[in-house]
Formats: sequence, C-alpha cells, structure tokens
Amino acid sequence: MKNQKYFLLLAIIFLLTLSLPLINASPMDYGRAKVSVSLVSQLDSDANILLKANLSLIPLGDERQTILSTIPFPSATQYDASYYYTWGSTNHVVFGWDAVFETSLHLYNLEEKKFPMQISQYEEFKEATTYIDITDDIRRKANELVSGKTDFNSAVLALAEFVNTNLTYDISLFGQNTKASVVLVDKRGVCSQYSTLFIALARALKIPTRYVTGVAYSNTNNNFGNHAWAEVYNGEIWLPIDPTYGEYFYLDSSHIALSKLNDIENGVSFSYTPQTSIDIKEINITASSQELEKPEQKISITLEPYLDSFAANSYIPLKVSVENPYDFVLPAALTLTKAPGVYGNSEKTILVPPKSTKSAYFILEIPDAEPSYLYSSNVEVKTQFGDSALTAVIFATNYESVSLEKALSIVASEEEAVNYIDDVSFLCTSSTKYYGKDSLLRCNVTSNANIPLYNLNICFENECHKIDLPINSETNLSFNFTPERKQYNIELRNFNKEIPLDLIFLEKPEPKIISLVPDLLDYKTNNVSISLKTNSSADCILYLNNQKYEIANLTSQIYELEFSGKDALNGKVDAKLSCKDLENQAYTDEKIFDVTISNIPFFARIKLFFINLFRR
Repeated sequence: MKNQKYFLLLAIIFLLTLSLPLINASPMDYGRAKVSVSLVSQLDSDANILLKANLSLIPLGDERQTILSTIPFPSATQYDASYYYTWGSTNHVVFGWDAVFETSLHLYNLEEKKFPMQISQYEEFKEATTYIDITDDIRRKANELVSGKTDFNSAVLALAEFVNTNLTYDISLFGQNTKASVVLVDKRGVCSQYSTLFIALARALKIPTRYVTGVAYSNTNNNFGNHAWAEVYNGEIWLPIDPTYGEYFYLDSSHIALSKLNDIENGVSFSYTPQTSIDIKEINITASSQELEKPEQKISITLEPYLDSFAANSYIPLKVSVENPYDFVLPAALTLTKAPGVYGNSEKTILVPPKSTKSAYFILEIPDAEPSYLYSSNVEVKTQFGDSALTAVIFATNYESVSLEKALSIVASEEEAVNYIDDVSFLCTSSTKYYGKDSLLRCNVTSNANIPLYNLNICFENECHKIDLPINSETNLSFNFTPERKQYNIELRNFNKEIPLDLIFLEKPEPKIISLVPDLLDYKTNNVSISLKTNSSADCILYLNNQKYEIANLTSQIYELEFSGKDALNGKVDAKLSCKDLENQAYTDEKIFDVTISNIPFFARIKLFFINLFRR
C-alpha cells in the first residue's frame, strides 16, 4: 500500500489540452486562392417597361485581388465602378455577372506614421453620412480609445479592437442597416454594424475611411456569404480593417471586395418607363474557392511562461515574442489555440516594427488539481500565416500560486509607457499690420495633441474663449484689439503656456522730410542729398519741384539724387514725400527749402526776372 501511494505522488498526468474556440466568423487558411463569384439579380413588373439598371457591386481589382475573368449577363457597359444594363420593352429580367479572382494573404507596405496627423486627401471619406453618423458620444469614445497614441497604426488598431471585442455578433440583424450611434449603444450586430461603427469612430478623428462590400468565407456555416469591412487611408495607401473577423491591416484570401463607398448603399438602382409596380428580388451572391498554395510561414515566435511550474488555480502570464524580418511594420495576429484555460481574449494583434521583436501577453487560467499529482498541459500560439510555437506548463497544488491581481500587474508593468502630448498650434491673421488701428485677430486653432483637450481656456490680451478641442480637430476664434507693440503672445491658461503669434506689427510709416543739402546749387548740374525718415518700410514717391523719384522700401536714410539748379530758379525746392503702407493707405509730408543758384546764364536771369516780376 505504501509503494502504491509513493507511485501516485510521483505520477505525472498529461491533461487533454483545451483547444480554444476561434471567433464566430473566422477566415479560411489559404495563402493564395482562386475564387469564383456569381452575382444574380431579378426584376419583374406588372406591365412591359423600358428598363435601365445600375449595378454598383462589380468585380474590382486591387493589391490583393486580381480579376482573372469577368462576364456580365446580359452585356453591360462599365463606367467608373458600376455596370449599366439596358433593356427594351420587357416585364422580366435576370442579370448579373460571373467572375474569377486570384487572391492572396497580402502584406501591405505598412509604414510607421505619427499620430495625430493631418490628411488632406479624401475629404468625403471623413464626413458623416446617413448611417455613419458622428455624434458627440462617438467622438468622445474615439478620443478616449486613442488617447496617448503616438502611432497612426496603433490608433487605428485601438478603434478596431474596441469594436471587435465590445460588440456581440447577432445574426438576427443580418440585412438591416443601423446607424453607428445606435450600434455604439446596442453593442450588437453583424459585419455591417461592426464596420459602420468602426468607420464612424475613425472619421471622428478625421481619418479617411470607406465602407467595403463584398463576400468572404465564414467558418460559422462553412460557406461564403455577403460581408462588409472597411479601409483606412494613411496618407499614402488604403489599408483594410475587418473588425468582424479581427483582421487588421491584412485580409485572408477569402475576402473579395465588390464596392468601396462612402456609406451603405443598395447594390443596384433602376429607372424605367412607364411607371408601374415592380418586384425586385434580393441580390444573390455565391462563391467557391480553390487553394493554390498554403500561407508562407513568415515570422518567428517564442513562448515564455512567467514560471516554469506553479500552483493549480493560478493565473500565469504567457509572453509571446514575435520577430519581424521585414522592412515594414508587420501586423501579427496571434491566436492561443491550445491552453489549459485563458483569462480574457484568446486573440491579440500586435504591430511589430521593421527588423525588430515585439511581445504580447496572454494570461493562462490554470484549473483545479488533485493533491499529490503533477499536471502538464500544452500551450500553443499560432499566427495568421500558419507560424506556431508550442510549450508545456506544469502545475500542482503545492507549487507557488499566482493570483489574477498579480498576473494583471505583471502584464501591466510590461506595457509601453503612454506619451501624452497636449500641443496646440495657431494660425492667425490680423485685419491690420499697423499700430493704433482697430483690428480683428482671427485664429485657426488646431489640435496636435494625442488627447482630447476639453474646456481649453485660450486668451489674447484680456479676452478669453473656452473651447473643447478633440483629437485631430480645429476651430476658429476671433479677438478684437488695437496693436500697440511689435509682437504678441496667445495664452493657453490651462497649461500656463504662452505661444508667440507669427505676426509682426509695424508702426505707421508717417514719412518725414528732414533736410536737403547743399543749399547752393549749380544751374546746370548738381547732386543733392536729402534725408528722409519713415517709422516702417514703405514704397514712396518723392517730388522735388517738378522732378519725380520713386523709392521702394523707404526707411530712414539719406538719398543722393540728381537735381540741377535750373529747376529751382525761384530759390525754392518744394519737397513732397508720398508713401503707401502695406494696406494701401497713403501718408504724406511736405517741406520747402531755400536754395541759392549759381552760374545762372543770361537768358535764365531774364526768365527769373519775369518770374519774380509777376510774383509781385
């Protein structure tokens, strides 16, 4: 009996490792595939009509899907991203197309980009629409999810993971269109609702995002079906985001895109005469696929449990390290496929920088155990490319225990530090550039912060405005003032910060004629030196009697000018200076100088005699 007990104490029991379930809409595992797709629609009418149809669900080609063949039936004209069909008098039509695609598990040239960033293209894909409504609640949620993010891809990933993990897949909503604001509250839906909410969150941050309709394979019913996802624009390329399948910055080879639009739309529209009752059948899309090659294993992953052995009923952090051999950011989708149990999500996506290694954590939930027994369980993690890593964990009742609180603390201590940025920029213009003039200062205020700036107190001189400035947003403010100095600052009183305005104010030119020398001028030839002064640079015209001189950018200086005594026979030089400031306002000054003319010829003396005679 003692020998039997001793044997039991040393026994090692290998548990049947739990295979963790995938999400309810998981993809196929083909690396490259040939996919055949057929689309059919039908219309019947009570009377013969002249009919036209515009079909916006058509075969599309892009980086990851190539059209091998396409045949519309009956024949159609393609314009932009639609097929146009035309029929003569009829009361029954069947139309659509057959196409064959080659698709792949495509990796995009994903670059690291700062967040937030201003993207000037595709303004229509930043705006709210009928179903992609951007309410205050959606804007607040988007700001909350990306606060502290400094990388564009990480910000997009945070939005997508929120949708994927917080919505419940509800097949009863299939075929229904729901506003994003409703989805945020109800937290349920199918691919349409998942995509609509994600797009609204992204557009709330001014990220161009479009709605993609197509087909994809689902392991839920082991068949192809209608599907929707999204694409975001990073300033250079469009990148796919499927918040339903949890595929971010890549798509499995079963996805076939058929339209890329600004909002949810019906796939077909009709026009016909004369008016009569019509019956439109739902568009039917079927697909089948053939594997061309399996995914190429692309990356190296390693597993490292927090402890080699531990007590039953523990929570053990599992470190998963991914090595990226590429020159671009790698989206690594990790799935915990085997484990004794898992706390939280069994799927994670990490963005691994080029030529580097990055880690993520799962928390293994260890089950209860019988005393005196030693247990072993396999733990396996796979990627979307078929790469995998396997290790084993050992536990018993008498080993060190790790609580859930401690496990969460260990994982939290390994997370990257959050870098909060509260930067704001101002682009201001003034209705005047000069001192002493009443002015309206107009400022465009742009948030460069990666946190929402609520109740921001912006002041100029003694006038203040309190505003909310969400991430990637801007607003316009105006202030009344009268410039009295060269430069001003604008204040962010929340941060006790002053920001110099990129404006320089000037004194009014107010030109002055100071002096003219010499006062003895030769009749025939002479140069005069005239001293002029302005408070600020201005373009001016100087008149000396009948002589005109143009002076650009006049400042305070002495000018050498050609001026002969014959133009001042009366012994007077009437100087007039006329200047215009940058706002085209005129300023003048006049001064008369007494001069003596020498070497006056006889005929000029006679002329001067009569001038003086008539002056009397």
